[in-house]
Amino acid sequence: MNDGKMMCPHEEMYLEYQIFIDENPDHYRGGFAWSVSKGDVELDCGLSVSIQDAQEDAYKVIFVLSESNH
Repeated sequence: MNDGKMMCPHEEMYLEYQIFIDENPDHYRGGFAWSVSKGDVELDCGLSVSIQDAQEDAYKVIFVLSESNH
């Protein structure tokens, strides 16, 4: 049952960019790894505390990338 929470792995398109979020494979550090890609090119990536933080961080990167393209 989906209660509105994101599940991992999570993929979505935002504007023309792809966001991918998954659990950090380093279970000692924990958190969620995220990346922003366009086509086959990864443009940025990071590590966030929660899935929601990962999504927000990816959105921020996309905002900067889309602003720099105008």
